[in-house]
Amino acid sequence: MINKENWKNKISLCFGIEDKKFASGGAQQKYAGEMIKEVIENEIQWNDYISALENYMESKGYSDEQKASAMKEIEKLFNYFAG
Repeated sequence: MINKENWKNKISLCFGIEDKKFASGGAQQKYAGEMIKEVIENEIQWNDYISALENYMESKGYSDEQKASAMKEIEKLFNYFAG
């Protein structure tokens, strides 16, 4: 049986530890792309996807500015893969 929640395991790999940016480096971009592909393939609802990312950022103490910046990148990269 395929676990449709596996994509959540990649969330932390998509953010920089020091800069707290989403997909700012090559490895982070790779994991973000893989995660987004899984989200699309498993027909995960947009709200569930965003909620999981917001929960991660909240748990790591991201500032409002860091969250807003990350959300712009999250949407941009998702739209790229969703075509």
